[in-house]
Formats: sequence, C-alpha cells, structure tokens
Amino acid sequence: MTNYATGAKMLKVFICPWRPLMLTFCFLIVFSQLLKGDSLISGVCDGDTNCFLPDCFCPNNTKGPANVSIDQRPQIVVLAFNDAINDRNYNYYLELLTSNWKNANGCPISMTLFVPDVWTNYTQLQQLWLAGAEIAAFGKSGYGQTAEFYKTITKKSLIDEISGQKEQLVKKGKIPAEYIRGFRIPYLYAGGDDMFDVLTSSGFDYDSSLIVNRRTLNSPPSWPATLDYSWPFECKQGKCPSSSHSSFWEIPIHLFYDFNQTYECQYLDSCAYAVSNEEEAFQLLWRNYLPFYRNRTPFVLNLRAALLNNEFQRTAIRRLILTFMESPEVYMLSMSQLVDWMKNVTSLTDITHSEPWSCTAKKLLDTSSSSGSSSELTIIATNIFMFLVLSYHIK
Repeated sequence: MTNYATGAKMLKVFICPWRPLMLTFCFLIVFSQLLKGDSLISGVCDGDTNCFLPDCFCPNNTKGPANVSIDQRPQIVVLAFNDAINDRNYNYYLELLTSNWKNANGCPISMTLFVPDVWTNYTQLQQLWLAGAEIAAFGKSGYGQTAEFYKTITKKSLIDEISGQKEQLVKKGKIPAEYIRGFRIPYLYAGGDDMFDVLTSSGFDYDSSLIVNRRTLNSPPSWPATLDYSWPFECKQGKCPSSSHSSFWEIPIHLFYDFNQTYECQYLDSCAYAVSNEEEAFQLLWRNYLPFYRNRTPFVLNLRAALLNNEFQRTAIRRLILTFMESPEVYMLSMSQLVDWMKNVTSLTDITHSEPWSCTAKKLLDTSSSSGSSSELTIIATNIFMFLVLSYHIK
C-alpha cells in the first residue's frame, strides 16, 4: 500500500539536502515514485539505518528493542483465544479475568479474544470486555465458513468479514470502534495485500495471522513488527503481503512444538503427538515458553476455544498462569497493550508508571494515533505542500 504519509520515511532514507533547489529536486524524485504506485522500500529492513520505533520495527528481528537490556525487559505473555463467546467458554474466561491474578504493577491480567459474529452471545462478550478482556475481530463468519473459503477469499468478502465484523462488535457488543484494534483471519489463511489494505482502511492497528516457522524449538523467535518492509519469512499458508503497509503491526504466529519436540502444530489440540494428561500439557506449554523467555520475546499463547472442553488442558493453563504470577518480570496483557509497549518501550524499573498498562486505563487507546501529534500534523502538511510542488513541476 502506497500513501503520502510514507513519503516522510522515504525522505529519511534518501536524506535530502536542505538547499532549496536540491531539496525540490529530491522531493520530486521521491514523490514521483509514490505517484507511480511503487512500494515503499525495495531494500532490506535495517533497524540501525531505515526502520525506527515507534513507527517501524523490522520483522526479522530476534533480539528485541536495543534501548532496553534483556534483564530490564518485561516478559510479556498474551493469552489469545479464537472463536465465538458463548456458554461453552464464557465462565472460564470470566474466571481468568476475575481471579484476582495481578501483574507486578498491581493491575489485573488481561487477554485477547478474537471473536466472530456467528454463535456469539453479545451480552457475554460485553461483560468480558468490561472485565478487562480485549475484544478483537475474527471475521464475521469465523469457523462458520470453510478453510477453502478463506484460502480463496476475494477483496469484497474481506471487506465484509473485516469491516462487517467491526461494525457488529460496535453495534451488538456496544464496544466503541476505537477499542477494536486487532484482527485474525480464521484458519490463518492470510489474504495478502488486499487483507492488509482493508485492515488499514477499517482503522485496525494490528493483525495476528502470519505464521513464522522456526527450524527447531530452541530457534530464536521473532518479535512483533511493522509491515513497512517485505515479509521476510516463507509464506506456507495463505498469502503474505508483498507491498508496504506503513506502521501497521503484525504479531506473528509461532507454532507450537509437540510434546516429543518433533513436529510443529498450530494449536495445542492439533499436535501430532497429543498430550494425555495435565502434566504433559503443562510441560508442553512450558517448553514452548522457555525459548521466548531467554530473550524476553513476547510469548503469545494462541488457543482455540474448543480446547477448553478438555478439563486437564484447562487445569494446565491455570497452572501455567500461576507459575507466571510467581515471576515479577512476567506481565500477562492483551495484544493491544503489547503493541503499545512496542511503540513506547519501557523498562521494568519504569513500568509501574506506564499509562497503557495502568489499572485506571483498562480500556486503552493510543492517544497519539487517535488525536494526532503535532509532528504527525507537520508531516501531513509537508506532504500536501510537496504534492502541490510536484504537480506544479509536472505541468
């Protein structure tokens, strides 16, 4: 996706000289490329030279933000469930949110629920949102459609699934639109650039649908990243983006390794070597967590709601949470809170003063993105001016 807001980033890369004639010439080159519809960057993302927080973070980064040492990073853990909210899972979600489990800053834990329209009880959904869960979109249809539908989905259907579900969450769930920030496509069949164009135009901040394959369980996991540059990983499922989607965040899906550490699996209940009791289920979760902890990479526990039908799996997840609560560096948050931290990296020493994680800001907005900072307004004004300059020179 190409837009004039990306022009500011291109100017940083080109480093235009500030002499009137040379500056005008440089602007002409940059914005003529934008008018042609070229993607933002054709080179490799480099966090030292062309991609800087809070607007850009490279997708191949396994080391994390350089401005905070590993021992001063909070270990972020996100519980993320897919599927409709109804009587089959409502009480379990509510128990997790109202259990008095708290992070080290004294605030209750949170989670992210990716919710479709079909089979969802919107009264229960609103109660969970009020209790502290983040509600994100899982398409209107969710698992009500087949994997083949999402594998071959058209842009028209993407608009209906993405924008349509956001409208349903606002209308039926009574959730303000600005709080619906995330999306995941069912079956993880990403819809390529069309999907990310629709997400951006619909006001979403992040997606969590793209799979990152690791060669072994102990291979270093990747951090959440923006899609300013091309997606560097092999796209084994669905269509990955090939164009730039400036400042749009992707929270990657890291596959689980099964109990024998032999094969990868998307969800705990789909592993080739299935667990048969609570101890095995806990050990599987713990082994998959440890590679993330070594570098304090955010650990997103992606789960299907159907897993909660199994009592020993529920007990294993509860045991894992209790283990996390014993470690003051671990924070159980929502995906939106994770994105907010990436935009404003804060050390453990200062985390108690972090507004996005504060107890009084349970439903958080990135105020800089909703209201617009003065620097953003300056960039917009500059882009308009340069467009006029370019138009004049083209004449």
